[in-house]
Amino acid sequence: SALDMSEVGIKAYQDFLKDLYRGDLAALNREWGSKYTDWKQIEPLDNKEEKSKKAKNYPRWIDRAHFGEVNFCRTILSELQKQAEKHDPGAKVGFEASGGFGMDFDGVLDTAGFWCPYNNISLEMIRSNRPPGFIYSYWVGYRKDPDILIRNMWRSVVNGAPSIWYWMCSGRGRFHGWLSDNAKLYPEGEAFVKDAVLPLRQGLGDLLMNLDMPHDGIAMYYSLPNALAGKCERSAFNHAEGAAISFNRLIEDSGFQWLYTTKKRLLSGE
Repeated sequence: SALDMSEVGIKAYQDFLKDLYRGDLAALNREWGSKYTDWKQIEPLDNKEEKSKKAKNYPRWIDRAHFGEVNFCRTILSELQKQAEKHDPGAKVGFEASGGFGMDFDGVLDTAGFWCPYNNISLEMIRSNRPPGFIYSYWVGYRKDPDILIRNMWRSVVNGAPSIWYWMCSGRGRFHGWLSDNAKLYPEGEAFVKDAVLPLRQGLGDLLMNLDMPHDGIAMYYSLPNALAGKCERSAFNHAEGAAISFNRLIEDSGFQWLYTTKKRLLSGE
């Protein structure tokens, strides 16, 4: 977790809030229903502000969750990158199988060296906001039907992904890999290599790493607090995420291409 109740952690949280509210303590008090007179007075009621959530003081809980996302990138991910570069200046630190509505996408994309989520809304965020040369994709594999494998791979390509992440190599156990017991490719693996892997290896991947994704001038604004608000009430679904996905599909079904934008991008003039 990127949250803690240490003196250093609380000071970092206070600084984050001061920056988030642009130094306007009165604005924070209005949101939280509090009466602080100094930023130094602010301390979490508990590490994750669960007490605030139970009391339905959602702005206070959302701000704490928001800080956790930002702090993960500023401390854990950033520090791991620095340590790796001490041993290998070209090392890239990132993560896989993680990502979803409610993440600090700007922070991750500015800090991580690669990212491979599952096939969800994260791919759209990465496609829209990744820096040039960023390595990403989503997991494919899990089956032996070559048509489905190749289709999934090309879906990631049309989202700008310059790499393939395949689960898994071995052909034993629950998942059907692409290597048989004699370490040779299954026939479907051969088809996948021919129609999916080789095009990326032969230049398409390099092109995608520096491609500005085309769009029709349509932008959707990703609000991290809004995304977190979808998790305030107990539910099996994040309704904010479902609404965003439905609107994304509406735009695409109308024949238009679009991009996500964020607060950071808007403030920087991008």
